[in-house]
Amino acid sequence: MGKIVSIEKVRVSEYEKLFENESTHFYYVALHNLVISVVKSLIPGHKTPVTILDAGCGTGLLSKKLKQYGRVTSVDISSEAIKFCQQRGINAIKASINKLPFKASSFNIVTSIDVLYHKGVNDKLAIKEFYRVIQPKGFLILRVAANNWLFSEHDQKVHTRHRYSKSEIGEKLERAGFRVAKLSFMNFSLLPAAILFKNLSLNKVNPFINFIFKYILAVENKVLRHINFPQGVGLLAVAQKYDSHPQKNPPCGEFFWLRRIVSQVLFMAIINLCPQASGLGKATFYLRRQANAPFGGCSGEVFLFSPSFLDRLGPR
Repeated sequence: MGKIVSIEKVRVSEYEKLFENESTHFYYVALHNLVISVVKSLIPGHKTPVTILDAGCGTGLLSKKLKQYGRVTSVDISSEAIKFCQQRGINAIKASINKLPFKASSFNIVTSIDVLYHKGVNDKLAIKEFYRVIQPKGFLILRVAANNWLFSEHDQKVHTRHRYSKSEIGEKLERAGFRVAKLSFMNFSLLPAAILFKNLSLNKVNPFINFIFKYILAVENKVLRHINFPQGVGLLAVAQKYDSHPQKNPPCGEFFWLRRIVSQVLFMAIINLCPQASGLGKATFYLRRQANAPFGGCSGEVFLFSPSFLDRLGPR
């Protein structure tokens, strides 16, 4: 019994820290700005109000920020999180992402930020639930902790079950039926600190250090729109629900070499036929194309064109 009480105290303590520091801490400022920029890129010219589900909303600050872009529904499994949401004016629903209390095809966009890797979450069930509640051609924006070798004291405090590899999260998404449009490591600049100190936490940081990292991560966010980082503390995935038949969307690893050969042939054809691709433009196009392959040769159509993506999406 004592052990259960101590865990609950840790949970409350972490939510308190999150509520107090989320609006100013460099990590959350940069993360929220990135999620919002992705949402904005996915909804240009939407004639009807966009419906957004914040799945695992925590203390509700991201939900509050997303309100200006559509009708936001927020859920979290924690009673403490719900209380903090109420203080922000967010009427969050207590629910598990393992079994969402919504009808199929209810939302245009689902965001799930730093939730999937927690104890008590069955990632396979949760991703299937995300797929179920997203409308056809809708999107999932997912952020998870990366690299199990970075497991730290902070992970223990927030009840992290697992930190994912890039291929692992990509395969889970595609097996559920999603088409992965973007999959990249993120928070590359935080990697040295994570390796050296193994204790990146929600604690308030020195204002000068906070300012410096806000700037660094803001630059990183801009770069992330054009390339994929080779390593990082976290993983960002943007995936589309293409249709209602997951079996039609093969795992990324299937026919990998065939797709690779086709993409190389297309790439060389573009290089030879397109005058704009000569010289520096040729090198730039190649580097951007290579950097944009998240795993198994797939790449991101939403953020950056790449020939190898041609065989990933059917007609719109």
